[in-house]
Amino acid sequence: MDWNNASYYTCHRPVSPDDLPMIGETPSHSNLFLNLGHGSKGWTLAAGSGYLLSQLIMKEKPDIDAAPFAPSRFPAPPKEMHALFSEFPLDEI
Repeated sequence: MDWNNASYYTCHRPVSPDDLPMIGETPSHSNLFLNLGHGSKGWTLAAGSGYLLSQLIMKEKPDIDAAPFAPSRFPAPPKEMHALFSEFPLDEI
């Protein structure tokens, strides 16, 4: 992902750039877990995604390989972009 040439858009179905959901702990904030980006498959994948997330939170060995869904597969935005999200003080979480 090239943050310098990023384009921003919105749609009715939140989906990740590679069409796989992001399930797991965020790389920059420990103990902050994500389960998002399912797009139009949200209801279909809800039970399995929730179960995988619960295994990750409980530090259990997941029944499936969780690596393809790890939020860390995407690069973090550069620090200059943090100002866009300043209303969300993640450092306080």
